[in-house]
This record gives sequence, C-alpha cells and structure tokens, in this order.
Amino acid sequence: MIINITELNISGCYLIESPIFSDERGEFVKTHHQEIFKNFGLEIPSAEEYYSRSKNNVIRGMHFQQYPDDHNKLVFCPEGEVLDVFLDIRKDSNTYGQFMSFILNPHNRRSIFLAKGIAHGFLSMKDNTLIVCKTSTVHSPSRDSGIHWNSFGFKWPVENPIISDKDRNLDCFF
Repeated sequence: MIINITELNISGCYLIESPIFSDERGEFVKTHHQEIFKNFGLEIPSAEEYYSRSKNNVIRGMHFQQYPDDHNKLVFCPEGEVLDVFLDIRKDSNTYGQFMSFILNPHNRRSIFLAKGIAHGFLSMKDNTLIVCKTSTVHSPSRDSGIHWNSFGFKWPVENPIISDKDRNLDCFF
C-alpha cells in the first residue's frame, strides 16, 4: 500500500491519494503515514482532530487561524462528498491570492494537506457529509478568523447555499 503525495501549485499544499484494500469484510484505507509524510517534509498534524457533518449545499469557510496559532491541516471526507476549496492568504507567498479546489469523497480516497496561512472551506455536495480535519495546533477562539466565502473569485457551483451567520459576516479578501 503506497500513499501517493503530489505537490500542488499552491506552495506548501499537497494532494494525498490513499490506496484501498477491499475484501469480504469491507475496506481499509490509510489516510496518513508518518515516514511517507516526513519524506515530503510535511509536519504531521496531530494536536487536534475534529469532524463536521453537513447537509447538502452547506458552505463552511473560508477559515484559518492567525499566528502564532496558525496550523497545518490534513482534510479528508470519509462519508458523502465535498468540493474542498483553499486560498493562499500569505502575503509573502509567490502564490498569494491563488485558490484551488478538489472533490473529496470516500471513493477517490483523496486528502488535502494545507500549509499554515491557507484559508480553507468546502461545499457539502450530499446530505450527511462528514469531513475530518487534523491540525498541528489546537483551536484558539481568539485567533480564529476567516475570509468571506464569495470574495476571492472562486465560482461556487451552488445557488442559495446554506451558510452560518458567522461565515456570512466574514471580511472580504479583495
């Protein structure tokens, strides 16, 4: 079982594709392997792990934590489907202002590794979608921040999304 890791166009971000082992009992998928991650210089996010369950057409984001509580993040979707979106907000980065998106679901077994200074959000594309995040720092409410979901040029493929008041009132990127 080899985990494939591909560096993305946004500095410090990686697409991780995990193999699946299936038999009469079901399936087995490894979402992270310390030695393989080390070979790519990736800090294993291990300070906190959480999940959210979302209805269809929910947008959550675009979230990040401010320094010194900013974090690397590993994101995967073991149930349902999301359009995972991330934006480089590091002003000193060559990829500042650039964004990318990927479909994550249990069938494609993709995970995304996000570096510190990347705003993250997603669109739930099915009811009862589960997304799991592992982070390198513990959530700090005083450092919790975000960018308005519709302010950085990404075209979300949904009309009338379900959005929290908190996310609806985030500051615009541009």
